[in-house]
Amino acid sequence: MEASESYHKAAGEYSKLVDGDAAAASKVAAGQVADAKTVDALAEELKATEPKTVACVADDKAGYEAQAALIEKHAGWYGKHAKSLENAVKAVNDSKLAKTVSDAERLLKDSDGKVQDAKTRDELSKAIKAKDADAIAAASKKVNDSMAAKTKADEEAQRKAEEEAAAQAAAEAAAAAQAQTQQSYSAPQQSYTPSYSGGTSGSTGGGSGSSAPDFVPVSKGFGVGSADDCDAACRAPIQH
Repeated sequence: MEASESYHKAAGEYSKLVDGDAAAASKVAAGQVADAKTVDALAEELKATEPKTVACVADDKAGYEAQAALIEKHAGWYGKHAKSLENAVKAVNDSKLAKTVSDAERLLKDSDGKVQDAKTRDELSKAIKAKDADAIAAASKKVNDSMAAKTKADEEAQRKAEEEAAAQAAAEAAAAAQAQTQQSYSAPQQSYTPSYSGGTSGSTGGGSGSSAPDFVPVSKGFGVGSADDCDAACRAPIQH
């Protein structure tokens, strides 16, 4: 009876482990752990074939003793495989935690100066030191959300600054165009001064030329009418 009880206890604990922690650990993918070999090792452990159930009925004492020995052997199998399966499950979970911590440390480093609320990084740092997977997951989400919020705020500020710069540039361009238009319609005032050019008449006998205006004043009975008249007047005797 003692061997049978040990057998049933060992078999029950093994089944509980297979359906519980081992089943959960078997869902962990290779990309979720620091060492993918731990996932493979767990898969191999779960492939183990359990021994067949041993009947407690025997025709004689020798048969009973043989059955009891077989039950004890099977109980040992369950005990041994339960231990190795526990180790495989622990290896997967530890490797998963190691990667979780490593990823969180990278996030903590990369998020420096990039979060809207610095307290989220402090919370993540504490979770990393505690090596608490659940706390790390929660804190990591807060850090990522804070980074996204800051990125959105920065993009909005940049967009607003670009719009203001574009509006200012447009206003300056419009002012410059208006000034150019006003300048093109303002015609400069110019004064007109007529000029006269004198003609040159040559003299015979090798004398030097003299300059005289192109027009000759004509006397209308009020003065000298010609150059000859002027000479005659100059040669007339003076009356006393």
